[in-house]
Amino acid sequence: MTDELDPSIKTFTSQRKSAQGHRVLFELPPGSGEVYEATPDPPGGVLLDLSIVQKLKPDEQAAKFGEFFDTVLLPESRDRFEANFRSKDPTKNITLPEANEALEWLITEYAGRPTTPAADSPSSVAGTGPNSTPSPSLPAPTR
Repeated sequence: MTDELDPSIKTFTSQRKSAQGHRVLFELPPGSGEVYEATPDPPGGVLLDLSIVQKLKPDEQAAKFGEFFDTVLLPESRDRFEANFRSKDPTKNITLPEANEALEWLITEYAGRPTTPAADSPSSVAGTGPNSTPSPSLPAPTR
């Protein structure tokens, strides 16, 4: 093998967000000071797994969402997130709607799509266009 690149091999030049110093931080519950950090470069497969989640049974959906947070949250954040998701302390506990909002925001962050329309684009209601895909959401708990 030589040091020269083989011109028949495509080399991609997109730079990972982590190489650019990008950090993915969010706070839950709002105003709690509990800040969590997720990887800026998640494995593509974890995002693809979420694309089929609506076709799964509720218990399988919950497992996929758990796997998503387990994969993207950095270890210290993952441990605190899990503890606070089950916490009885009202100043720290993460509710299901809050976790769902974080999930949707992270997906948007990773997909590189803007969360609000650009100033020069017409406003529209999200999820109603002919090519729109509903955002996944956490399933309601079952008893």
